[in-house]
Amino acid sequence: MEGLSEAENRVARIIWDHPGISSMDVWHICEELYGWKKSTVFTLIRRIRDKGYLLPQRSGLTMVISKDEYYS
Repeated sequence: MEGLSEAENRVARIIWDHPGISSMDVWHICEELYGWKKSTVFTLIRRIRDKGYLLPQRSGLTMVISKDEYYS
């Protein structure tokens, strides 16, 4: 799998720390922490999904691998 960019990594860490979080909640956190626009956050979520790291479900966003597995 292709690695994550720094911005994608920031979003992934939020999802790892809050399994099942909604896309909107990820955006609110990113808006508060980084001042990012909704379109930016949704683009990053899509890129993480396209790289095979993210499984979007009705119940929220879930990473396919754990944080420990990614960083090892």
